Amino acid sequence: MVYLRERNARVTYQEKSYAMKQVESGSGTKYSNGAMVWWSKGDEGFLEDDTKPDQPVRLAENCKLVRATGAGRADGAGVVSGTVAYRERMAMPENAVLTMQLQDVSNSDAPPKVIAEQRFTFAGQQVPLPFELHYEAAKIDPAHTYALTAKIAVAGQVMFLNSTTYDVITHGNPTKVDMSVQMVEGQTDGVKQ
Repeated sequence: MVYLRERNARVTYQEKSYAMKQVESGSGTKYSNGAMVWWSKGDEGFLEDDTKPDQPVRLAENCKLVRATGAGRADGAGVVSGTVAYRERMAMPENAVLTMQLQDVSNSDAPPKVIAEQRFTFAGQQVPLPFELHYEAAKIDPAHTYALTAKIAVAGQVMFLNSTTYDVITHGNPTKVDMSVQMVEGQTDGVKQ
């Protein structure tokens, strides 16, 4: 699924979601998060993994654009939104990545089941960083408990994680959350103070 809003795109492919910004292109419209690229022309497009720029991998072709309905959501979709912030006074580099997950945490005897995941590249933005995590509403069981997790990484090294549980969606919990993440011990190297 592809969600377009202003100069941003959110592409969901194989239960992973990618937040991208519009970038310059020769023809059509191109969105990128630095690794994944969504190209579209009219109502069709394709998704490409450009992790290795000299060897792009086409993941999905002949995709059809889903037009938003109602309150800006596609049919059968849900969204959890909010912000992520930390207390330290430091700026994150442009390549810092915020990874959000919506997890089913109902079964304490098993690892949480990831319902949706989304990555946001800072690209010059700083905290509090807004997010919208889209998920398939059909995957939500009203009897289950769901929680959000957030982590911020730079060059694959995790800098911040949430240590507080943020329950959402079911059992009267909200769908809008302002999250706070804490620095992982010993992870200040390479970050501008």
